[in-house]
This record gives sequence, C-alpha cells and structure tokens, in this order.
Amino acid sequence: MILITGSTGFIGRSLIAKLTRSFPKSSLLCWIWTKAGPDDALGKLLVSRLGLSTQFIDLNTGEGIKIPKVPETIIHLAAVTDTSQSDYSVNDIGTQKLLSAIPNLGPLVHIIYSGTTAIMSGRPDCTSSFSENRPYFATNGYSRSKLAAEQILTRECQLKKFRLTILRFPTVYGNHPRHNSFFDVLKKQASQQSIASRINWPGLTDFLHVDDAADSIVRFTKSPPPPGRPQTYIVSAESLTLSQIFPLLYRDLGISYQPVTLPPLFWKTVAFLRPVLYQLEPILPGRVYNQLWRASLVIANVIYTDSTKYRRRFPSWRPKYLKNHLPSLNVTAEEIQHFSQLEHIWWGAQTTVGQIRYDLKAEKFKECIPDFKNKKVLEIGCGDGEFTKRILNFGAKIIATDVTPAVVQRGRQLIHHPSVKFIVDNAEKMKFANKSMDVVCGVSILHHVNIKKVLSESYRVLKPGGQLFFTEPNLINPQIFLGLHVPFLRRRWEFSPSETALIRWQVEGRLRRVGFRTIRVVNYDFLHPLTPTPLIKVVHRMSQLLERTPLLKEISGSLLIYAQK
Repeated sequence: MILITGSTGFIGRSLIAKLTRSFPKSSLLCWIWTKAGPDDALGKLLVSRLGLSTQFIDLNTGEGIKIPKVPETIIHLAAVTDTSQSDYSVNDIGTQKLLSAIPNLGPLVHIIYSGTTAIMSGRPDCTSSFSENRPYFATNGYSRSKLAAEQILTRECQLKKFRLTILRFPTVYGNHPRHNSFFDVLKKQASQQSIASRINWPGLTDFLHVDDAADSIVRFTKSPPPPGRPQTYIVSAESLTLSQIFPLLYRDLGISYQPVTLPPLFWKTVAFLRPVLYQLEPILPGRVYNQLWRASLVIANVIYTDSTKYRRRFPSWRPKYLKNHLPSLNVTAEEIQHFSQLEHIWWGAQTTVGQIRYDLKAEKFKECIPDFKNKKVLEIGCGDGEFTKRILNFGAKIIATDVTPAVVQRGRQLIHHPSVKFIVDNAEKMKFANKSMDVVCGVSILHHVNIKKVLSESYRVLKPGGQLFFTEPNLINPQIFLGLHVPFLRRRWEFSPSETALIRWQVEGRLRRVGFRTIRVVNYDFLHPLTPTPLIKVVHRMSQLLERTPLLKEISGSLLIYAQK
C-alpha cells in the first residue's frame, strides 16, 4: 500500500496521476484534509475521477486517522506552505502524529518527505550555491516548521530504522498553483504591470516544474534507501532571477515589458541589510514581515542550490524549463472555485438596470453582426446564460462554453432551446476545429483569462471573414480601477481572484498582432447597475451623450470589441 498525505494539493494532483501509471489504483490510499478549501477542489475531483480510496483526516487533531495495514510507502506532502499564514503546526506536530499512527514502523516502511529549500532562507553567504549538507538558516514560521519536521523524521528514522527520503524542493510552479504561492504572486504582479514586476531584481532563485517534483517522488518510491540511513536530495531544475522571469510572463500576456533599472548601490545596500530583517520578525506585523521576507529571497542568491547529488543519482533526468513551460496565467482553480460557489455570475445582473444592460449588449451585438441566419456562433464564458438567452432567436446555432462545470450545468437547467448547446471548455485551448465558426463572442470574459491565448484561439476557430464580438470592463473607469486595487471593495463586489480589466488601445494592439482586420474597440456604457429605476431613462440618455464626448468617454464602464478575420 502507498499512503499519500496532501494528495489533493498542488504537487499531490500531479503525483497521484503519475502513480496510477506505475502502481495499481487499489494500492493507493489518499488522505484528504477534513477542512480542505478551494485550493484542493481540483485535487478532490481528480481523486474521485481516478477512483482512488480516500480517508478524510486532520493531522493536527488526529481526527479520522486510521491506517488499515502497514504501508510499504508513505508519501508525506501534507503541509501549510503559504508563508503568510501563522499556524504551521501541521508541518511539524502533524508529522509527529503521522509517525505515531503507523503501526510497526520499521525497516519495511519507506517515508518520502517533501521538504523545502526555504530552510536556507537566512544564510549569510550568498556568493555560491548550497548543497544538502550546508548548515540551516530558517527565518520564518514556515521554514522553521518544515525544518523541525525533517529533524523529527531523521531522529525517528535512526531510532526505528525505517527508510527515509527527504526531497527539498525550491519554488514549484505549474498550472493551477496554490493561492498566494510565490509563482501565483509573480503572475499577478505581471498581469497588473506593477513596478515590482519591472525592476532589475538581481538574486538567483531556484525553480522546479510540478511534474518534475512528482516524477522525483515516483522515482524514489521505486528506489528506497537502506533502513535507518536517511537520504536527502535537493531537486531543482534551474536558477533564474525575477528579471529573467517577468519578461517571459509579460510576453505570454501580450504586454510590452518596460524595465526599470535600479543602481547597483541600491541592491548592495538592501543585501547588506538583509540579516537585519530577520531580527525584526518578532515586532513586525505578520503580513509585513512576509512581504519583506519574500523580497529578501530575490535581492541576493539566497535560494541558489546545487542539485548535483540528485542529478548523479538519476543522470538521465531531463527537467522542464520555465521558458518552455510557462503556467497558464489566468484560468486557475481559484477562478473555477469562485464561480462554482456563487449562486449568480455577477451581482450587477441581479438588478433591473443590470438586466437592461444585458439587453443593450445584445442590441450592440445585432448592430455589429446583423446577419445570423444559419451561422455557427461560439459564445465563450457563457456563465449561466444571461447573454445566451438574449441571442437565441437571432437564427444562429449557438455553442455556449464555460470552463466552470457548475455554471454550465445551471445554464442547461435554465435554458432549453434546440439552437443552443452548452459545453464545458477552456477558452485558452478550445476543443473546436480550425475554421469551424462564423462568430466568436462573449460578455465580460477576456478579463478573466489569458487574452493573448484566447484571441489566438478565436482566430484559429473562425472561418475566413468570421467575426469577433466582446464587451469587457474598462480599466480606466474609476469604480473598476478601485474595485480591482482595494481589497475590501474587491471582496464586496465579488471580483474573482485573477480578474482584471482592459484598456482600449492595448486591446486594439493585441487584435492586430493576432492577425484580425477591420478592428473596432470603442468606449460605451455609463449606465450603472445600481441606477434607481425612475432615473434609468435619464441616465441612459446621458450615457449615450458621454459615449460621444471626447476624453470623458475614456472612463466609460465598458469596451465594445469587434474584429473580423
């Protein structure tokens, strides 16, 4: 039996899929935290689809822990890895409880533990890389708890003579990372074009693709060490600076990268002050310290590792490199979970004016594309069908898609019409054939996804002469700008985790680069969803006037996007 803790987490999702290719499914037992949140949603779905045995447990309290027989292998992934948290007891105390729960723990049991290179975060000399045998310098609650877990496992291994492999991972990246993970922060900074994403960070830090992390675990599952002799390996693919990573993210987003260069004296000064930061941990607020701690890792070569030992053990290893395997920057597990939990797609659609605004979008659609008879229309990001139901009678055959299964199901339940088919699909990688659609359209979807990929996919599936139509929020609108950048407003107005907004001239540039012609991106819509019913007609007339007023029209609520292939 192979027992996997943290089976529904970021690494766990990749791992269990790989384990099923090498071991019988009946030999796998997945432990799932009883309080698993949105980050585990995809993992729980995968476990269910693979048909694996599960137990819901809590390593902190011991709730639900019941091991039916002595496992040959225990892959211990369960951990709190979010460095902004304050309770890391599952990392060390949970590890101790796990060991206590294993009957007859001895030479027949092999434990593989996912450690972290962050236990070296406070090392004073960053002029060279570090290997497995360097002294530890843990400098926050996360790294100290992970180090404590290593020490617990090592001590018990030497005492009870079980087999132990410790794999120390650097930053692990891939699609659908944990919320607020290091790479999650990087992609958000890039999408917001922040100053932090454009300055010349000098420090090398290590990266590993999630599939390579999972592969390393599978390798050691098949190749355990001798009993009572712990083996530790650093598993890292490459060392990069943020100055090398951010241009890749900008390119993938289709945004021009404008670097900001700070002088060498600045970087030397902050590197010199780095040790002082760690002394301030007891007095700084946790969130402040966490932000500074994260920055401290990339101002010098702090997490710069030497993985020679692992590479010698597996000389045929060919890791994935970031430049060739950039994770999807927008369609994430968080987005799917966010819209799965809502009873509606957007609060503004629940008001009288919100419904009128949808009517107006449908009118704009008909104005831009008047002839629909027998045409094949692909609507992406259909949600529960608010826009779909307004274009039903235009004479077209509609395929309405969304990446979130729950909202597609709601759409099917709400709309029964022979001309509409609802499908779960990812707009960044559509399942439709080349040149198969006459129209691609959507309402308020491009600002949730990787716009470069979606526009490229739209161009691919459109027939020659095919037409594109979207309406999207305007980033220059004051309310939208504040809602995206003020956390309280972001939550109150139900903005999703990766949601942003668009700028007119940037959209025009992206359409041109993809290959579209007859491009038209215009400002429209000053009709707010909360407009009182008696004022709707007056505000609508004012809106039409403002849409034609130079400069003022630039702060409209929406952008109307039209293009032709």
